[in-house]
Amino acid sequence: MSRFTFLKYDFPILWDKCSQVEQATDNSLIMLKIRQILEYLVFTLGAPDDQSLFYGINYLNDKDILDTTRSELFHQTRRYSNKVVHSIEPQKISEDMIIAARNNLVEITIWYSMEYCKHTYSLNKFAAEDLGIAQKYLTAKTAHNGKALAATVENPLNLLDSFTPTAHKIQEVWEKDTFETYAEYQERIAKLPPLHIGYAILDTRKNDGYSKIHLLQHHLDKKEKLALPQTPLYFFVENFPTRDVIDGELFASLSVSNKQAVYDYSSIYLHTDEYDIPLKIICWQPLPNETQEQYALRLEQLPVLPLAQCKPLRQKYDIENNILPLEIHAFIYTAEIHLPTELLIHCTCAVSKKICQEQEPYILFGKLDTRLKLNKYIIWQHNTGVIYDNDTEQLHKTKNITSLLQKASSATPQSKFMLYQEAAKLGSVKALNSLGNCYYDGTGVAQDYAKAFSYYLEAAKQGYAKAFFNLGYCYYNGTGVTKNHEQAVKYYQEAAAHNFADAQYYLADCYFNGLGIEQSYTQAINLYKKAALQNHVPAQNMLAFCYSSGTGVSCNLQEALTWYKKAADSGDATAQFTLGKYYAEGQGVKKDLIIAKQWLEKASKQNYLPAEKLLQKLQSTKKSGCFITTATCLTLGKEDNCYELHAFRKFRDYWLLQQNDGQALIDEYYRLAPQIVAKINQETNYQEIYAELWQTYLLPCLKMLESKDFINCKQKYMDMVHNLQKKYLV
Repeated sequence: MSRFTFLKYDFPILWDKCSQVEQATDNSLIMLKIRQILEYLVFTLGAPDDQSLFYGINYLNDKDILDTTRSELFHQTRRYSNKVVHSIEPQKISEDMIIAARNNLVEITIWYSMEYCKHTYSLNKFAAEDLGIAQKYLTAKTAHNGKALAATVENPLNLLDSFTPTAHKIQEVWEKDTFETYAEYQERIAKLPPLHIGYAILDTRKNDGYSKIHLLQHHLDKKEKLALPQTPLYFFVENFPTRDVIDGELFASLSVSNKQAVYDYSSIYLHTDEYDIPLKIICWQPLPNETQEQYALRLEQLPVLPLAQCKPLRQKYDIENNILPLEIHAFIYTAEIHLPTELLIHCTCAVSKKICQEQEPYILFGKLDTRLKLNKYIIWQHNTGVIYDNDTEQLHKTKNITSLLQKASSATPQSKFMLYQEAAKLGSVKALNSLGNCYYDGTGVAQDYAKAFSYYLEAAKQGYAKAFFNLGYCYYNGTGVTKNHEQAVKYYQEAAAHNFADAQYYLADCYFNGLGIEQSYTQAINLYKKAALQNHVPAQNMLAFCYSSGTGVSCNLQEALTWYKKAADSGDATAQFTLGKYYAEGQGVKKDLIIAKQWLEKASKQNYLPAEKLLQKLQSTKKSGCFITTATCLTLGKEDNCYELHAFRKFRDYWLLQQNDGQALIDEYYRLAPQIVAKINQETNYQEIYAELWQTYLLPCLKMLESKDFINCKQKYMDMVHNLQKKYLV
């Protein structure tokens, strides 16, 4: 039985198209036919037929013809078909994908016929495997037609008035529950995994030719009670390494601000089976709960963007003043910023003539200030390159500032202070913050915390992240200003919003200890992780501590080891000691005294006393005797007091020492064995080497000892030492 029999009489065209899907045997053809059905349905439902399928589905969702569930179903099926239509890794079309696409098509056609077109079918019209789907839509269709039966028996307990029935609404995960405090709500939202928020297509084959920017086509789901910007959002990536068409889903984390769930716009990414691509956003107005300082910084951090096309107005050229007008046509995504309709550029007659001869349009690239006015811009075209740059004078000033700051980095303290003063006069906000550092540390000037604070404040007014952090640090410690942990948290939050790692770490400490803000291990761990991902070593150590102790998270020694390893690789003695201790004790890892000693030696070289003490404790090899045997047994996971080592030490102390050449052999062994072990430990495959020594020499020796064949055991052991001496040139 065909899975689409129910369509045969009411929808013959659709029935014919679906039958072709069932008859096709080639996977690529199946996907192509399914896509054609999607296009047919989308345009039948009212989407403009001159637009893409992606746009058509989004159009129907915006018009409430498709709800969120049906929109996701259409998009998921579209993405399956795109694996063929756009040649996006066609080799990855699996049988599971074909089955999923066919199942989706069945549900789409059932929805279209029964819910949208209001047809009713008996269940015998559907294939057995589709009865569950059909029943769902049949139940939804008939649920509104039922009538309540009137009471037929008088009951003295009947109410005079009935309660007003209350419809039960399914609560979304981002909504606050009635029985949930705001603190509990905030903590729960912070723990939620990233939320699906829409779909997007990234086509990195297309580029404006000048910038490294790729803007995405996208559509955002409608989600009630989630604060969204009042103006459109746009997404882009920079410097994407491959040329490809990437069709995926949009995800974002959530947070709570002003008692309402909002997107964490810094966490939005495009997800496919192959990629998780972080996205940057363009929004010309402040985002929900974004401060003016954060808004200004976000605009400032945007790269130079393609803003409009330009056309030279040849007939309006002012030959006396060398001014060429350009007619400006904004792109769709820049329409709301109200760019000027005309720009005047200074260029010679010869250059202007060449510009006007070009047939292709020019592109205006630029940056905007917080008033959405053009701050700096260039005019560019593929054939001519850059024809105008309004930033020449500013560029000269920037070069001077850069030169001054470079000189200051290697200057004497007094010269450093003077160079920062000069750079600050030219408008360098970094120099303002550096002057604050000079006053704070007494570098080239008398120490003055109050003056340091004033310079930090001036730099912070211009949105400089390090200055926000320094103000928080002053408030936290009461230097240059009255100690105030609440104010410290405020400025740490500002700096952390700029993704400044030091601020994220110190703000995390405030959450961890409940200083200046309500204690929240969840918030602390989130911030430690953000800083740790920027290779902030103290944050890596604290994150590792939380995972090892189960503070704010489930105890996870493997995760703790991961972060301790990152910190240790950066040269942190505390992390190196902790790793050494873990390997020495077999805590979370297989016990390995060789690796333990390697980490402890690194920490000891930094005069880390706990590492020195533990290393001394582990350096008991010579006292126990058998260097090579000990190293082999420990590498194989045996204890220092294991049966095997006890047997070899007993052989040495109670039999070998009694032989005429025993003491000489032992002394020679003590001279050679440490060098041999050191050489083996330098090999990347040292574990394999020790395993081979065990099988070839030590295990046979042990069996000889058990049978009291001491002479052959002695010879076998001597053969091993002799061969190792030759191999490692000891």
